[in-house]
Amino acid sequence: MRHFLASNAQVFQRLEVIEHHQLELAAHQADTDHRIEEVFQLLDAGQQPAQGIFFDGQIFDAYTFVSDLIRSAKKSIVLFDWCAPRAC
Repeated sequence: MRHFLASNAQVFQRLEVIEHHQLELAAHQADTDHRIEEVFQLLDAGQQPAQGIFFDGQIFDAYTFVSDLIRSAKKSIVLFDWCAPRAC
């Protein structure tokens, strides 16, 4: 038994890493599902979400959203350009 454990230690270590990544992925997926549900609830209630969600090719939709957002400003607008560290 000791020989089996010693000779397959790398396999067990890889299994632990895979399990850890699966747990992280499940937590991230639950958070994403919650955020998507919030957006759908806002859309069902007829409210406009504070952030737009657009897919590749939806240039007009994004432009319309931003234009409406700018027009709805009462006093001033502050724009931030942010990108994820790996995407920059």
